[in-house]
Amino acid sequence: MKKLIFIFAAFFALCAISCSSKTDEETMRLYVRASAFFNEGKFNEAKMLLSGENSTKAINHFIPALVLRGKTEYFLNDYKAAEADFRAVLKQNSAHTDATLYLARIMRERGETAGALSLIEALLASDPNDVRVLRFAYELLRNSEEGEAASIAYLDRAVQAGTESAYVLLERARRHWTAGRTEEAISDLSGARALAGEGTALKRVIDNLEKNILEGIK
Repeated sequence: MKKLIFIFAAFFALCAISCSSKTDEETMRLYVRASAFFNEGKFNEAKMLLSGENSTKAINHFIPALVLRGKTEYFLNDYKAAEADFRAVLKQNSAHTDATLYLARIMRERGETAGALSLIEALLASDPNDVRVLRFAYELLRNSEEGEAASIAYLDRAVQAGTESAYVLLERARRHWTAGRTEEAISDLSGARALAGEGTALKRVIDNLEKNILEGIK
């Protein structure tokens, strides 16, 4: 239910930004339906919605839908089509993280490690703490000539970035709690715990705060 609410919230936000005609609205409706299919793992259904004869032209100029179509093609192992979509996205927005990351994944599948690493380093130059990109860099170098030591350096950075995110979630949980938003506070604490790691001082702080919140509910 929460996922469905989020999808529709995203849809209305997009409408508020760029619904200037009936065609734009229909394109975003297709995007929302395709997103629901994608989140359920129904990649063929999502791709069909985004590849229809009447929808393709509009979708080619709507970056979120174009990225989503590229992702469906990637997971369906249609790398040629996926690459075309991601490159089309980068022509419109050269700094698009998802398009660049998936393009790097395609290059890895083709054995083009150097090219993939070049794309990843460009992403990390703009955002050194993107955990997804750092994890991919680790995977990319793990079996490369650079070896385990080089790959672990990326993993260490991902751990550090994850810990920083845990502190951010912890602070937001405190804000939610003091404002009476218990459900949101518990949700943030759950996310922080997943990033904090077992046996750490941060995890003990998270556990204590959650204990206080739950005792206050009783």
